[in-house]
Amino acid sequence: MKNVSSAWLFEWCTQKKLKPEYSFEAKGKYPKVRYICTLNVTGIDYKAQKEAKNKKEAQTQCAWDFCEKLVEFTHINASDLPKKPDPDAPTSATGTSGSVASTAANNGSSGRVSIVTSRFRGKSFFKIYFFLFSTLLQELVKWAWKKMAVGR
Repeated sequence: MKNVSSAWLFEWCTQKKLKPEYSFEAKGKYPKVRYICTLNVTGIDYKAQKEAKNKKEAQTQCAWDFCEKLVEFTHINASDLPKKPDPDAPTSATGTSGSVASTAANNGSSGRVSIVTSRFRGKSFFKIYFFLFSTLLQELVKWAWKKMAVGR
């Protein structure tokens, strides 16, 4: 779900000289932590509150809820709101956008690096590091032998 609603709401509030204030509260313990987002706009008598598995999603849902209430309170027209994205729709025509975040969202994972992936990355790093270090060490030894040969 894209964060179009909170950007649109922030722009609308700026035009009206209002200030949206988001507050977050963690509920539960890792790895099952959920975030409760509360949105309060000074000058409007409504507090939106939504719960989600990450802060960005909670903020987006909260902003959409607040925008829908603005339509109910007739502060804005429904046609003025941006189109609400379909959470099940693919991110592009092919269904993939190539970014890590969208891949994680499409896979249903949290976007964190798994132990297998981190081990692979670590091994790759150390292979490259070892290769560079050994090449440098070989060049250093060659240089030292040349210095010793010149000094005789």
